[in-house]
Amino acid sequence: MELLSKNAVSGIAWAALALAGCAGAPSAAPPTTLQELAGVLTDLDGATHDVDAALRDGRRVALVFWQTWCESCLREGPALARAAKRLEGEIDFLGVIPGPDEQVDEAEVRRVAASLGLSYPQVRDRDLAWTHALAVEGTPTIVVLGPGREVLYHGHRPPSDWSALSRAATQLLQRELAVMGTQLQLEVLGEDADQLERAMDAAVAELLRVEDLMTDWRPSELMRLNEAAGTGPVEVPAELTEMIARALEIASLTGGAFDPTYAGAGALWDYRSTPPRVPSPTAIEAALEVVGHERVRVDLGASTVALPAGARLGLGGIAKGYGVDRAMAILMEHGVEHALVNAGGDLKALGTKHGELWQIAIRHPRDRERALAVIPISNACVVTSGDYERFFEHEGRRYHHVIDPRTGYPSEGCMSATVVAPDAAYADALATALCVLAPPEGLALVATLARVEALLVDMEGRLHASEALKGALAAGSGG
Repeated sequence: MELLSKNAVSGIAWAALALAGCAGAPSAAPPTTLQELAGVLTDLDGATHDVDAALRDGRRVALVFWQTWCESCLREGPALARAAKRLEGEIDFLGVIPGPDEQVDEAEVRRVAASLGLSYPQVRDRDLAWTHALAVEGTPTIVVLGPGREVLYHGHRPPSDWSALSRAATQLLQRELAVMGTQLQLEVLGEDADQLERAMDAAVAELLRVEDLMTDWRPSELMRLNEAAGTGPVEVPAELTEMIARALEIASLTGGAFDPTYAGAGALWDYRSTPPRVPSPTAIEAALEVVGHERVRVDLGASTVALPAGARLGLGGIAKGYGVDRAMAILMEHGVEHALVNAGGDLKALGTKHGELWQIAIRHPRDRERALAVIPISNACVVTSGDYERFFEHEGRRYHHVIDPRTGYPSEGCMSATVVAPDAAYADALATALCVLAPPEGLALVATLARVEALLVDMEGRLHASEALKGALAAGSGG
């Protein structure tokens, strides 16, 4: 799963500086808000710059109208160059050269811009639409526009305090690190960088806390419970008890296609051994004797769980999604209104990305460069499970980590399953179950669930989608 930017423009940062007219000319009253205007300008290399799109993307845009012969432009140019470099990512700059083609010496524009250190694109206002709309008279004229098309600054000299114009700009901060056995990606948007950093720190700490509680790869409360199997009810933290109860409910809902007791058989499979080993049929048959969600007893009031002797629980198919839910909850507690948490395919999106829905690309399980679908979401989760995450091949057969609790062997229902749902833990468990079930069974189950949609790739690579996601297939390059 990969995040796509709907307004991505290859190789060009959104920007805008504008230079115009003659110094000393009388100024018309500047507008307070820019009215509708076709905002596409072309630079000297033929590339287009859509100012309106930049504003919709939450960017500040500084348009600087200028002329190569203007003494004021030459005087202010170095200060503008320094501001553009210092404020990169906060305010985008474009140099606007107004006038008919025969009146613009492009070679001279390039020479003067280079001499002044102006590295931002130099664009053309051939029909003078921007010049007139922004009441540009005299050069240089500097106009800073905000995301609401409001005029934040209009003057012939650079503003004395650029930071006052950029302080409220929406910032996008990102962080990547390894957690819960996978790669975590955080994206947060807001106006206060320090607040966003603190929020991400807290979200990461929460994910690590969930991992410490529910991992079955090292000592944890879950491992302590597994080690006490057969001894009767064991008191465990209420949070863990609730998650186990929820996992058992989903096991019942899916007819055992998702079942946390699969771990009794799953422990036989070692995907890191060299050479890889396939468990014997006898060992798997014996392990299945203690697999079955109906054998587990949970008392939410007493916060106890009782496992039969030899049984063990694995929450790998739900804990990562729960960690994503908790991380997003922490971000919201810190005042974040727009964010994305992606833990190796378990993804939750909040709000928007610069005013646009988050665009989630679903990749083919055998061709990771091929997008099957692009799903636009806000305040929802997209979780993908598949046989491509951990696997080995032995004697011509592919063995992967999604175990069918009913057989003890890797599932054979789907190569991958993507679930869209309000809750990441729920979506995580359902995606695991749909990898086990055949596509007709899986889609029949999804049809009974409120606010849940799914996209499946069967073992032959064919696509199957619930009704609401069929439109997303058309958006994918490989649908």
